[in-house]
Parts: sequence; C-alpha cells; structure tokens
Amino acid sequence: MIRMLLALVIGVCFGGVAVIVLLDNPNLTWVAPAAASVAIPLVILWRVGKSLGGVRQPSAEQVRQRLDANGGALARVDSVRRTGTTVNDRHLCELTLTVDPPGEDAYATSTRMLIDPIELATFQPGRVLTVARIKPGHPDVWIVRQPDAAWQNKMSTDGPYIPAAEHVRHQPSDPATAVAGLGGRQLISSGPKGRGLRIAAYLVLAIAGAAIIVVPNASEFQAVVEYGDAADDFVFGPRQTEAVDALVAEVGSTEFVSLTFHDGFVTADAVSAPGAVTIDSFMFRWGSADRTGPATIQPEDPAEAIFDVTVLDASIIPALAEQARQLTGVAEPTSYLVIVDRDATFGSSELSIQISLNDDYYSGHVIFDAVGDVISMWGDVPGSPAAGE
Repeated sequence: MIRMLLALVIGVCFGGVAVIVLLDNPNLTWVAPAAASVAIPLVILWRVGKSLGGVRQPSAEQVRQRLDANGGALARVDSVRRTGTTVNDRHLCELTLTVDPPGEDAYATSTRMLIDPIELATFQPGRVLTVARIKPGHPDVWIVRQPDAAWQNKMSTDGPYIPAAEHVRHQPSDPATAVAGLGGRQLISSGPKGRGLRIAAYLVLAIAGAAIIVVPNASEFQAVVEYGDAADDFVFGPRQTEAVDALVAEVGSTEFVSLTFHDGFVTADAVSAPGAVTIDSFMFRWGSADRTGPATIQPEDPAEAIFDVTVLDASIIPALAEQARQLTGVAEPTSYLVIVDRDATFGSSELSIQISLNDDYYSGHVIFDAVGDVISMWGDVPGSPAAGE
C-alpha cells in the first residue's frame, strides 16, 4: 500500500514538473516540494516496513494447523543471516533452506523468524528441521519449533539424504503467502508472480497522479501541441477569441472598459457585476480567467468608458499586429501589446485597437478602428510609413 501511495505521489510530482516546464506556469512550483514532503516519509515507512518484514510470527497453533492441512517436509539450513532487527532481545534472522517435500522435487527457498540467542545452535547451517507448508503448491514454509516424535525420527534418519543446495531449483518466497497464512492479505502479491501486476498498478497510479495536475491544464497542453511557441502569444498568436470568451464568462457580463493583449496573457477591466458602475480587473493566463481585484483607476464616467465586447472581433488582432509591424518598421519587436478601449484621447470615443511595438532602438504605434481600418500611426523608424518620411 505504501508503494502504491508513493507511485501516486511520484505521478503528481511529474505532472507538476510537466506543467511548469511545458506551460511555463510557475503557479505549480509548490507541487514538487509538497510531493517530496509526502514521498520522503512514505519511503521511510516503506524501508522500516521492509526491515520489519517477518516480525509478525505465526503461533504454534497456526504452524500445527498448516502442518496437518498441507503436510510437512524436512529442510536443511544452508545459511543464517541477521537482518539487524531485534524484538525483545530476539534477532530477526533470514534462513535459507533446502526443502525436501515427500514425493516432490527438493527446492531452495528462504524464510524469516525471530530467534532467541540461546536458540542459535538449533538453526546453524547443516541442521535439519521440520517445516510446514503454508500453502499447497507454494514454496513458503514455517519452521516447526517443536515437531512431534514422528517428525523428530525423520529428522534424525532422513536428514543426510536432502540434496545439496546447488543441485536444486531456487524458489523465492512470497511474503504475501506468509501474510495470508497469518490471517492478513495483500492487494497485490509481492512475490515474483505478482511482479507484472504490481508494475502495472504502479504505472496506473503514477499516471493517475500526473492526471490530477495535468487534466485541469489539458486545454493548455492541447494549445501547446497545436500552436507551439505561439500558444501563449496573445498578440501574434491565434488564441485571442478564447481569452475573451473566458474573460466574459468570469466577468459575467460583456460590459468592458478595456482589454489588453500581451505576449503571455490578457488583462481586462470590466464591470464588477452585471449593470454595476464599479470596475474590477481580470486576467486570462494559463488557460483560465480570474478576477484580480478592483481596478486601479475607476473611470469618472463609466457610461462613456464601457463598451460591449461583442463588438470586437478579437480574431483580427494577429493580422492587425502584423500590419502594424509593416507600418512601423519595427520588424522584430522585443515587446508589444494591444489595447482595446474607448479612449477619447485619440480623438474618438468609438472603440479603438491600439498596437504598440518596441525593439532595442525604435518604437511604433498604430491605432485601428473596430473593423481594422487605420485611424492614425506614428513611430521613429526612419523610412517607415508611421514615421511619415
């Protein structure tokens, strides 16, 4: 279960990194630290749990039940290794065994058990023990600490005939079998037979974790795939209409005071609520529109400043920006923006589209009306139409 949670957290982390890197969205920089703060304790718990594997021991009655139900076998101890874990002064040891079931081929496997220091001599390499099969057809066994007289007799007479470990097939133990034998269960077997299912489950959980972050940004990923570098350019790129529609939905009205298209985002000043005369600011960025608070400048006469944004065909802005580039001579602008409003400063209270372009040396400005006709222009690039030379 811990490893499944870890796979989910790793997926969330990768999803956050994908959004940050591919969408240039810094709003999710918290994802990696948050995922790490969860993943590190999970890793620690997993390692502790792994080191404590085998601490839960079967009772003598459970061992006897398995011996009676599934049969037993003689097993030779081939090696004993301390795991470093102790419980009440007893050492958790891993024993490798060669098990010789009656009527079956011998095989090598391993098991874990708690051993008191005074018992170490009983479990030294070469000693023959009685083991109970935990589950029919599985290699996992429990050691019978106090076998009855019949098994003790077999241990003393048949022990030398157990094949050498190098001559038998190795069958890894499956901890899930031991857990089931103790009355517990695992969702997915942790042994070799469950490896494929485990990997599939981890992949599914990792993908689900990534989806938690990626799905809310799916439209932005789609835009990146479809438009490439132009996906977040709202002047020369193609997504102006999408941005305006999202802002209208957030405002809840088509009554706007201004729209400003940038390379990377769109801002707007619009009515605080349908029919209101107070103005709030809004922003469209990374695929969503949000209210950012009251506008810094409230118009003296809202009725003169407000326009119906449906009058604007935002899809013409890229063509107008390209035309402005030709008219101003600022062919490779390093900064640019488009302002849509009813600014009477320019001699008209009608809706205007103002495009400003700048490079390292020059600047230029072109004002269009709502249908894209040039109202005025100026600039300082020598020889350009906007410079008037």
